[in-house]
Amino acid sequence: MVSQFGWVDQDDKQRRAMLSVVELFKDEGTVDELGIGSIRDTLADALFPGTSVLLTRARYLLMIPWLLQQATKATAQSSDGVVRLRALEGRLIYSLLKGGEADGVIGRQAKERLKRMPSGAYWAALGYYGLRSPNLSIEGLLRADISSRLAHLHAASPDDPGAERDLRSTSLHPDLPPAPEGLLQSTTLQLTALEAEFLRDRIEQSTQGTLFAWLLAGGVPASAGYIWEHDARNEFPADAAEYVDAGRRFHTLVHGAALGYNSLLAREREDSDLEAEYDALLDEWADELAEAEPLSDGWTPARLWSLMAARGNPVRPQTQSFIDSWVAAVGEHGADAATHPAVRKLIRQREIDLKRGRARLVNRDALNAWTGAAGLVRLDYRWFVARRLMNDILAADGEVA
Repeated sequence: MVSQFGWVDQDDKQRRAMLSVVELFKDEGTVDELGIGSIRDTLADALFPGTSVLLTRARYLLMIPWLLQQATKATAQSSDGVVRLRALEGRLIYSLLKGGEADGVIGRQAKERLKRMPSGAYWAALGYYGLRSPNLSIEGLLRADISSRLAHLHAASPDDPGAERDLRSTSLHPDLPPAPEGLLQSTTLQLTALEAEFLRDRIEQSTQGTLFAWLLAGGVPASAGYIWEHDARNEFPADAAEYVDAGRRFHTLVHGAALGYNSLLAREREDSDLEAEYDALLDEWADELAEAEPLSDGWTPARLWSLMAARGNPVRPQTQSFIDSWVAAVGEHGADAATHPAVRKLIRQREIDLKRGRARLVNRDALNAWTGAAGLVRLDYRWFVARRLMNDILAADGEVA
């Protein structure tokens, strides 16, 4: 299976964050330096289903369906609809900028040169939250709605001027709020109360039993840097709390392994400045480890493996073995585990198992191409994305200042 990654142009802060992500996707093997992506994604899906790192603002969940509606009008073929949709999405960029928006505008920098439009970035979320018919591509949805429109017009009375006006999409949610006047002239990413209520209802219904639904239902403002720092963390439902706790522990533990990996790369390249830099970062991680105390209560990765299996995503034995060995080493040596000879051997073998001949620790060209930091993005399980979506919705309800 070939994985694909699409670039989305956003505000400067998010753009810098996305550049860090793109760095991980430069070639197969650097997608996930230590092979823990499946764990990260399973925990994220358990907590905040339907989200992805490509989502920026909640109103796009409505703006894309509105543009799909427009793309089907006066269009006779689905291929024409795709072209029309792209043109409409290009116009939306300028409309948002004219409306004074910047933060979260997809395509703010690239404009018409944008390769992946908002519809592509949000397509999976639209399906998950029930805003469109499932199992349809963009072209498939346009084809279905164009065919439905033409059939409706053919069957309508020739002297019925309301036939086109009264036609609703058969592939979009029937209760979709109406598009605002001037959507493509000047608009914003701020939701109206009606729009927020609709999105809140759709997300809550489609994510029942998850922390995402619980937070929205309770109208809890989202401001914490990580979900385990949330003011309401002691009130989380038991099932969600267990995923949050596992995510917190794994976040702390795996960061040390990533630092150890980069420290080993610096040593292999005989870069004394980078070695010193990673020594300092490992000292910081030692402080974090002491404060978090993820192992003090006897927790082991076995509980994490159980949660993964319960989600239908059992972890590969090789990954389990690596994480088990790493956690055991941290339990025995603390932060010093990252530079322990046996652990360095473990990390070396892990990279070789994942990347074979392209592993930096055996391929000098790959080592020389190393930029000095790899796989250091901290795990937040898409909390940043979920927090932004929730804040947009709650702000329209008057629940977030």
